[in-house]
Amino acid sequence: MVKNTLKIMLLIFIAWLWLPTGPSDFIIVVWLIDTLGLAMYTLISALLIVILYNVIEGKTIKDKFNTITKEIKHLFK
Repeated sequence: MVKNTLKIMLLIFIAWLWLPTGPSDFIIVVWLIDTLGLAMYTLISALLIVILYNVIEGKTIKDKFNTITKEIKHLFK
């Protein structure tokens, strides 16, 4: 059940920093777009989303969220 917990958590953390999802919006994302350019930032973001979708087990998005929830709950038990 919890075979890929660290890998999934690391990918989610990277996605949280890379994609505009919170506190990184005003610092990291602006710097990344300024450094890489908007087209490259968009391409890498889309690639990151596809990688996350393929790595997490489950056929539907609901199954994938349930997998993440179960693994995180099992990690903190």
